[in-house]
Amino acid sequence: MKIRGGIWRNEPAVANALVKAGHVIGYEVVGGGAGYTSPPTVQVPGIKDVAATVKLSFSQKFESNGSVSAIAISPKPK
Repeated sequence: MKIRGGIWRNEPAVANALVKAGHVIGYEVVGGGAGYTSPPTVQVPGIKDVAATVKLSFSQKFESNGSVSAIAISPKPK
């Protein structure tokens, strides 16, 4: 995304999946990243059908604007 002749900084978020008996039981955001305009997709290697809701944080601080502030387990569609 270009803004006033520049590029909006994009830094990937980093999170750990908390896994028990082959199922994700929670997430720990290690680094929120920056530059997201919509929530990113959560993928956990070796686990299919990961259902997660990602919450983004927006502020006046350019360095962290559009960062991941939380990841929660969401119900799987029936």
